[in-house]
Parts: sequence; structure tokens; C-alpha cells
Amino acid sequence: LSTNDKCPAEHYGPPRYDSAITLVKSRPDAACLLTIPEQAAAYVLYLEMDNGTETISSQLLPSKLPGFHALLTMAAYRRHWPDHRDVPLQPRVLFVFTSAGRLENVQKRLIQDPTVLWHRPPPYKPTDEDARRALTFLDQYVRFAFLGDLLATPYLLSSPLWHSVTGQPKLIYRKRESA
Repeated sequence: LSTNDKCPAEHYGPPRYDSAITLVKSRPDAACLLTIPEQAAAYVLYLEMDNGTETISSQLLPSKLPGFHALLTMAAYRRHWPDHRDVPLQPRVLFVFTSAGRLENVQKRLIQDPTVLWHRPPPYKPTDEDARRALTFLDQYVRFAFLGDLLATPYLLSSPLWHSVTGQPKLIYRKRESA
């Protein structure tokens, strides 16, 4: 399965390891559809606010990420905005952390084991290809930011305050330069 910047989220489904169906849930803290007049695509943004109340390894990542992964790979986000069926949508999951240290710990944990993105029944052991696909998905569709940085700028979505799982600064959208 090819992994590149042009693949839609639907190409990054979980590996097929059994015939069992596992229900996963996605309950973001907030969701919005952002349309920008000069851009053809609209942005579907799911916000997850992390206050440090859940442990990273046993609660935050395994309980949140599989649901967001299913939401994006199954294009279920389109059901939230049925009036925009003919509009290209660019989904993103935005994690905002109240602690810069916790943000770094989450990114490190995801780089160590990006396949936490998927529900994995025992005794399934992810392959190197699974890890590569999961990391590519995370890098394309999930963004991380520190709340303190976001509060310091009026341009939350068009400033490089958001980061990919690998720590690269990212914009949610690029503002057009005025003529």
C-alpha cells in the first residue's frame, strides 16, 4: 500500500489481522467545519483538549486515537456535514496540550509505537510496514500544539504553532498574501 502526501485518509486503514469487528468511538471535545472563501476545500477540524488527566500509555492514546483513525479512514466525518457532500474536505485532528512536556511525551510515545493508532487484539504484533503506515497517517492528519503558544497569537490556524507527530511545524491552512 502506497504511503505519500497525496493519499486520502481512507488509504490508511488498520491491518487486517482477524475477522472480528471491534467497536471504537470518537468523541472529540469540539468539531468544526472551516470554509475559507478563496479555497475550494473546507477543513474538518476535530479538537481534543488534553489537561493531563489521563495516562498516556493506557488511556489517552489507546482510547482516543483508534476512534479518530476510524472517523477519518471511513470518511465518517462527512456525515457531520451532509450539506457539503460535493465539497472536498480536509480532515485534521488537533490535540492541544496544557503542558509542553506532556506534548513532547505523547509525540515520543507515538514515534516509538505509531500503531497504537489501531486497536490490536492480542497476540497481533505490528509489522514494520504497519508502523510506517501508521506514522504516515499520523504525520498527515494529526496536529499537536501547546496551549500557551496558541494563546500568544491571533493567527491560530495560519501560524506554524502546530506540529506533526515528528515535531515538524505545520500550518492548518496557509493565508493568501494580499495583493
